[in-house]
Amino acid sequence: MSPRTVEGFDADGNPVAFVATSADEANIVTLIGRARTALNTNSTFLALGSPTNAQVLAQVQALTRQSNGLIKQMLGDTDLTGTAP
Repeated sequence: MSPRTVEGFDADGNPVAFVATSADEANIVTLIGRARTALNTNSTFLALGSPTNAQVLAQVQALTRQSNGLIKQMLGDTDLTGTAP
């Protein structure tokens, strides 16, 4: 793999560009970014006092995508850089 720039986060959660020199590095950066995004989305939903039906539906869809990502990782399908979160 030739080096490519991927979006990632530093230790404080700030977005940074990272030059990945391998597919494994690119996957790790992608997975960490998606995990942080998922936590933020889930925290925002949990903070809602009384979510609307549309918000509940959107959250169920987000959780399903997150679950599918975890299942793929458990099955060893770690090339997730091209897969929607």
